[in-house]
Amino acid sequence: MQTNKIEFRRIARWFLALAAVVYAAASIISAYVSPTQYANCEKDTKDLNGGIKTFGGQQFNIVLCGDGGDENLMNDKVRMQILSESGVLLAQRTFQVDWESNRLRELAYGEDYLIYFDASQNNNYKHKVNMPPTWFDWVRARLPLAN
Repeated sequence: MQTNKIEFRRIARWFLALAAVVYAAASIISAYVSPTQYANCEKDTKDLNGGIKTFGGQQFNIVLCGDGGDENLMNDKVRMQILSESGVLLAQRTFQVDWESNRLRELAYGEDYLIYFDASQNNNYKHKVNMPPTWFDWVRARLPLAN
C-alpha cells in the first residue's frame, strides 16, 4: 500500500512539472510571436473612468490601454493595470469593450473594490477586483496567460 502512495506522488510531481513546462512554453510563444500592441492609454483611461483612485487611504493608478478594436469600434481589447502609488504593478486584467454599444463600460467603484465590464462573448460580463489587490492578483499580473 505504501508503495502505491509513493508511486502516485512521483507521478503527480512529474505531471505538475510537465504542466509548468507546457505553460511556460505557451507563455513565451504567446508573448513573443504575436504580442498585443496597446495604445491610447490616456484617452482610454479617461473614457473608462480610470486614473488615480483612493482605497483605504492608499492611492492607486488605474491605467487602461486598448488595442484599437475593429473598424466598427467593437472588440477593443483593453488592458487594465492597477499600479501602486510608486508605480509597482499590483494587478492586471484584459477585457473587451464595444464603444458603440449601449452596454456599461466605465469602471465602477465600491469602498474596497472596482468592477469592470467585459463585452466578450466567452466571459462573464461583470468582474470584480478587490482593492487593494491581493497577493494572488500580483502573481497573476506576472503570468502572461493568466490575464
